[in-house]
Amino acid sequence: MAESMVTEPIYLDETAKANGRKLDQMTAALLGMSSSLGVIARAQTGVVEEMDYNGIKSVVAAGNAPAVFQVGTQLVNTYTGKDGKTYDCPWDVVKTDDIAEGETGTTAPAMVLQMHYASLDDIQFSAQQAFYVVPEAGLAAGTYNVKMGLDFGTNIKNGTTYQFTLTKNAPAGARLTGFYIAPDTAPTNWKVYVYKDQQKSELLETCNVSAGSAGVNLGTFLAKPNGNLNSVHLVCYGDNRWWKSAYRQYLNSDAAAGGWWTPQDEWDMKPDQADTVPGFLAGFSDDFKAALTRVKVVTYGNNVTDDGSAVVTYDKVFLPSLEEIYCSPRVSGEGTYWPYWKERTGAKTPQAFHNAYPLRITRDLAQRTVGRSVRLRSAYRGYGNFVFYVSMVGYVAQSHAFSDIRCAPSCKMTTLG
Repeated sequence: MAESMVTEPIYLDETAKANGRKLDQMTAALLGMSSSLGVIARAQTGVVEEMDYNGIKSVVAAGNAPAVFQVGTQLVNTYTGKDGKTYDCPWDVVKTDDIAEGETGTTAPAMVLQMHYASLDDIQFSAQQAFYVVPEAGLAAGTYNVKMGLDFGTNIKNGTTYQFTLTKNAPAGARLTGFYIAPDTAPTNWKVYVYKDQQKSELLETCNVSAGSAGVNLGTFLAKPNGNLNSVHLVCYGDNRWWKSAYRQYLNSDAAAGGWWTPQDEWDMKPDQADTVPGFLAGFSDDFKAALTRVKVVTYGNNVTDDGSAVVTYDKVFLPSLEEIYCSPRVSGEGTYWPYWKERTGAKTPQAFHNAYPLRITRDLAQRTVGRSVRLRSAYRGYGNFVFYVSMVGYVAQSHAFSDIRCAPSCKMTTLG
């Protein structure tokens, strides 16, 4: 993305440029937008700094956003970080003629916005999950083992068994975590961590892991949850499904640090930033938050821990998908492409993975010459743990769900709801 806050107008062709966006008051009245003239006038500059959300929504509701807001127009509000510093925070108009659908199935015209700069905080998409939930009877001190039922990476081999010893009783509801990044780490470095609960309120014990089948077997690790054991993908690296992610909770909350995360299932564990970073929306003004509406967002799962089907969520703020930023999707149906990215990059076809496209670089909100990696919501279909992102040098790739990465999220301006 551009380093400066103000972007030059972007036109599809010279005809559009010649026609321009010069709306006078008479034209506006004919379009039925006389109540929104201030918004219209400011939109012609390419930057709207005095935010009139009701006026913007009136233009959108009348179906006139394409005539008023050229793709690339910036709507500027402010963002206050956890340290109290405030920053100008422009949002790019990335699609002017979208449709929003609400939870009741009603629809309305919408305009899609994406934050121009990267957010201030690195957030885990989801934390590495527990592999075992201690039952009501508790787990007595002693030796336990788990068996590997698949080949995964370099170090997890089908048929091998590993043991660990608890030196104290684990209470009911405690979570056993560990085997972090086991496919990429030698077994001599594996650990098991016993937490009192999913909030990680107390680390009760850390256990060494060694090859062997001594003690009580807790089960066999597979790609999917198996009996009392969770999916080895989610244990080692975290969960890549948007609808269960910590990132989704973070983006849609204005709660203080410690108040925006709740477990999504029995395996889910608190992300590292939950107690120190407030919800994303906490940094915005009340009028901006009031302008946001929960809209339908479609995201496909992976083919490993579930059946890979589409899941619908309703979000005020959401991460873009591969398809929406005009990259080659792994599965079609996660929204329609946003013209901003097609025009900005000059791409003729959806862009490929792992090639650097400098015009895709997102700069830091606080340090506007610094490139940042930013998360997408699309899952890597062949694994339960990889999620796509745009790197700080502009290529699109995948990283583990537990990785800390910033975002350039999106929302829709609509009168829906």
